[in-house]
Amino acid sequence: MRILLITNLWIGVKDFFFKGKEDISGMPAFYNVFIRLLNSDKVEKVFVITFINSKPQKLNIPVKYINKIEVYPFFFRSKIELLLKSILASILSLFLILSKRINVISGHGAIGFIAGIVSIFSGIPNIRRLYGSFLINEIESSKLALFVKHPFEYLAFCLPAKAIIITNDGTHGDIVYHKIGNRRAELFFLLNSRPSNNYSDAQLEKLSELNLPEKYISYIARIDEWKRQHLLLEALQILARENINIPAIIVGPIFNPDYYNKICEFVKVNFPAELIKIIPGLPRPLIYQVLKQSEFTLSLYETSNLGNVFLESLTSGTPIIGLNINNSLSDFPENIYYSIKENSVDTIAEAIKKLWFDDNLKDQLSSLSRDFALNNLLTEDKRAEIEIELLFEYMK
Repeated sequence: MRILLITNLWIGVKDFFFKGKEDISGMPAFYNVFIRLLNSDKVEKVFVITFINSKPQKLNIPVKYINKIEVYPFFFRSKIELLLKSILASILSLFLILSKRINVISGHGAIGFIAGIVSIFSGIPNIRRLYGSFLINEIESSKLALFVKHPFEYLAFCLPAKAIIITNDGTHGDIVYHKIGNRRAELFFLLNSRPSNNYSDAQLEKLSELNLPEKYISYIARIDEWKRQHLLLEALQILARENINIPAIIVGPIFNPDYYNKICEFVKVNFPAELIKIIPGLPRPLIYQVLKQSEFTLSLYETSNLGNVFLESLTSGTPIIGLNINNSLSDFPENIYYSIKENSVDTIAEAIKKLWFDDNLKDQLSSLSRDFALNNLLTEDKRAEIEIELLFEYMK
């Protein structure tokens, strides 16, 4: 099988494309399928058209995959440039389909709408993969208004496809699909997997270099304003005023440099040295260990908190404080995580204080969450297999 894969370059997998590394720092939902396609004997070649919001850089693919993958990068720095490059990418896609004997097209994220357009003109089937959707915040708007404001994402939902796979991440992508999605496409609305976390000693050897405190809490997310690391810091500031100084480790790749600088300055001004550590990006094995060794972790994002960190915390048995706004966590029993429903710093501070000092509650959450994950979440292999089998099923 020959696959044409059209995607943004997700920040968590950039090292694969630019540093020749197989360890990733994020976006396992994409990478778990992608790497299995590259390792599959049934896949002859993967042709990747990827959009990268940066100045042009030289690619550096892991040597073992040089003969299995061809990458066509489109660098852009503005929305206008992205639009122009998307037209060029569509033309390139048609050329690749004709010259490389492509069997199926896989479109990822909003830019994956190109797969739908190219499929119409070429007759090659396409499957699109959406990783949640913020359109739920504007779901009452008219279809025309949604298209004008978010044309790429709108088209990613509505253009023809054999199947559309949407992550059930609490952003209610199924509701968006039922409003603007292509009804002829088969919908797969799926949770992400539980992580396997079978890491070698070599992958974990640098953990000691982080000099983690004996007891700490963690916050794992890419550093961006909507991930809201500042809420954790403001809550810890409230507790510090009560002479409750709780060490915290914030880990994530820098997505918004201005926001990163802002929270670093906040830490410098408001906390003793070394109490709060902000680590801008680690390989996934080390991220998991930071999470697993913490007393508990938090997820305080806007819109939804049913992300990979939530599922990984359940799997590892690390208690998590989850902000259940917009009913994003409503499918999960509240005895497996510490649920808060008020979007306020005071409420967050009280939850942190309660869980920090209540060892019995932490033990209870740890046991129940681990059992829930084991019995209700698919393994990485089984979850990836669903998407891979769809590509084989619909290939031409």
